[in-house]
Amino acid sequence: ISYSASNSYYTPLIGTYAGVAANGRWYFGYTGSATSAGYLKFMYTTGTGSQNDIQSTIAVNYLNSWNHIAVTIDATTAATTTIKFFSNGVL
Repeated sequence: ISYSASNSYYTPLIGTYAGVAANGRWYFGYTGSATSAGYLKFMYTTGTGSQNDIQSTIAVNYLNSWNHIAVTIDATTAATTTIKFFSNGVL
């Protein structure tokens, strides 16, 4: 984890990233700061130059245990995109 000047961080865990913002770019990770709890974050594109992100509303601190984290996305159209975070089967 590397901290920025504002003591915040983002650690990508998995995803696909291209130098040009195109439909289909996505990545999933963990964000937070040196003085607060972390949150899950999912970023994705729905078209060239249009990047969106969503962050979990509940802090996550999964130390010393296995956990199942999942993200579902329905991006049939950019206007109706629905993203859901699941942590150990709970929405």
